[in-house]
Amino acid sequence: MKRIREVGIADDAPIIALGNKVFEAFCNYSGNKFNSSLFSVMLGKHQVKRVYHYSGANPHWKWDIVRKQITE
Repeated sequence: MKRIREVGIADDAPIIALGNKVFEAFCNYSGNKFNSSLFSVMLGKHQVKRVYHYSGANPHWKWDIVRKQITE
């Protein structure tokens, strides 16, 4: 969060967490328990949204699903 403030990102800007590991780190930092059905947590005024990682090994990655995850 310090780095986010240092680069001038607004206090209420949404944050996109790419994949489970990144999202789990934000969950832990915010005091929320990670679970696989959770796709969004609040961290202060930031809404942190989890989207599927784009790895070729990830069968869940489809552009239309990720677009929906980001826009909801």
